Amino acid sequence: MIARPAPRRLVPTSGALVVVLAAVLALAGCDLRFESAPPAAPTPGAAEQVRERTVADALALAAAARSAQPIADKAAAAVLADVATFSTAHADQLGGVYQAGLATPTSTTSPAAVVATPDQVLAALRTDASTALADATTAADGATARLLAAVGVSRAALGTRLATALNEPAPAPTPTPTAPAVPVPTASPAAALTAADVAPLVLAHDQAGFGLEVVAAKLTGGDRTAAATSAAAHRDAAEQWAQRVKIAGTASDPRRADYALPKTIDDPAGARTVAASLEAGVAEAASAAILGAPQGARQDLIDELTRADAAAARWGAAATPFPGLPGLA
Repeated sequence: MIARPAPRRLVPTSGALVVVLAAVLALAGCDLRFESAPPAAPTPGAAEQVRERTVADALALAAAARSAQPIADKAAAAVLADVATFSTAHADQLGGVYQAGLATPTSTTSPAAVVATPDQVLAALRTDASTALADATTAADGATARLLAAVGVSRAALGTRLATALNEPAPAPTPTPTAPAVPVPTASPAAALTAADVAPLVLAHDQAGFGLEVVAAKLTGGDRTAAATSAAAHRDAAEQWAQRVKIAGTASDPRRADYALPKTIDDPAGARTVAASLEAGVAEAASAAILGAPQGARQDLIDELTRADAAAARWGAAATPFPGLPGLA
């Protein structure tokens, strides 16, 4: 058996030790560290991008409105105050600015102060309302879609009020008191909305139709005409929606022969309050339907929410940052 020689141990010479030691000291002097790269901020998905955009728009609107208030007249300043308050509420409800938890470099410069005019705020309201409403139609999550719809409708309503205060044309045609307040729903895939989604809206429209018929009997002149016209439009909308999901005349049809109304309806001022409440009820039902509606089937419901909120305002309802969502008002 051949014996293998024991392995030789390499002992560094004194010269080699000096070279190694010098290299270590050089690295230490350069303050080099063999560490992993700093963590990168996560890339937001589509839903987060929509949320961040809506929050950013809301914060920008709030800042612009506060900037424009001092140069606005009394009427416009009052609307701008609501723009600032409502937009702040929108940003808060959407979760505010996203914080990734990563260290951010400190800046030695202050952000530039926002300077805006009332007309610029109006233009931003119109643009941002359209953006939020478009996002509401495509949001993957029903709850997000519902909130975005409320934000968009709120911005549109603020835009209408600000345009009036500035004596400028309204951003879009709105129903006049003598025109049908609730046009017939446009056609879209019937299978996309279920009876469960739509039945509460059918009921709200029918109740509004009944109530506004009574309101019309308590009022005179243009108010009577407006109430009667809206009552007929609501009755028609209830029928159209019931037929759309095939519950008209069935056991699932939620409509009733009559509805209880508050005694205050006998007074003209009380009758207007009841009318506003009935329209707000339609807005709430439309908002609830948006929650369950899938992508591509929300536009008619968003239109319902928009019209009902505008109709409630015409009857004297107070403006709200979240139309159709009274729990967030």
